[in-house]
Amino acid sequence: MFKRIGKSSYELFHKIGYKTIKFNPLIPGRISSKKVKYGFISDDHLKNPALDEKLVTDLENEGMKVETYRINIQDFKIYLSRAQYPKTYHGGGSIRRSNFLEKSLEHFVSADLLEFTSEDVYIDIASAQSPFYKIVEAMWKPRTVYRQDLTYEHGIHGNTIGGNAGILPLPDNSISKATLHCSLEHFEGNSDIELFREMSRVLRPGGKLCVLPFYLASEYTIHTDPIYTLFFGSNLSFDPEAQIRYCSWNNRHSRHYDVGHLKTRIMPCLKGLIMKIYKVENFREVNSSCYLRFIGLFEKKS
Repeated sequence: MFKRIGKSSYELFHKIGYKTIKFNPLIPGRISSKKVKYGFISDDHLKNPALDEKLVTDLENEGMKVETYRINIQDFKIYLSRAQYPKTYHGGGSIRRSNFLEKSLEHFVSADLLEFTSEDVYIDIASAQSPFYKIVEAMWKPRTVYRQDLTYEHGIHGNTIGGNAGILPLPDNSISKATLHCSLEHFEGNSDIELFREMSRVLRPGGKLCVLPFYLASEYTIHTDPIYTLFFGSNLSFDPEAQIRYCSWNNRHSRHYDVGHLKTRIMPCLKGLIMKIYKVENFREVNSSCYLRFIGLFEKKS
């Protein structure tokens, strides 16, 4: 449908449609008996740091370890100079309003936490168009580098794996390092649960999975763009326990966990995985547009 109406026509329709969603009979005002809210819950947390402070307290009260992570700004700049991102990736840093700094920051932080070596077998989950797997290959030269995405051709084709991340065509205990950059939130239905179960299987003892941002919030929330889903929302369903929020960002689904659902939804899937949560202190020192509030690091018991 997108090709039929054309990009410019869609953008105009989307702009008008979102401004009038409260009056649009095709857009429900209630989902799963709850009144729909508006705007990203992460923005609420960015505007009010006390919400994240309470999150940390609640996590620790539930026995979940939270550590502080501080970005080394100088090391990040060195990483950017060495990584040589293509201009086609969010402008490669040359487009002022692009999301490049947040995206590249996530890559840098995951590499810092995972400490790649030449012995690693690494996979970038939900890689899409990201060049990070190539950067890892060039800078750290692991033994094997995979990229995976639902949109790739099904099966293993060289270093590319297509299909569901919850059913990876890889042997048990075969992966030493794995990443998800700005992607777990888009795993619809129970695919987030299936992912963690699968990572428990494919990670080798001592192997690590880094998820960032690890979207935590004061309320279990799923965001959706209601105008976008009119065109691309077939087979889309929402967890009835979640609060639904409408946003204008051309995506189907973005899930943010509260402490309760992190405990009941994700932790039971972590068979043999130890979860560590990092609260990032200084992401706004990189750029005011950055939003890397939390990181999830999952390590398989040796």
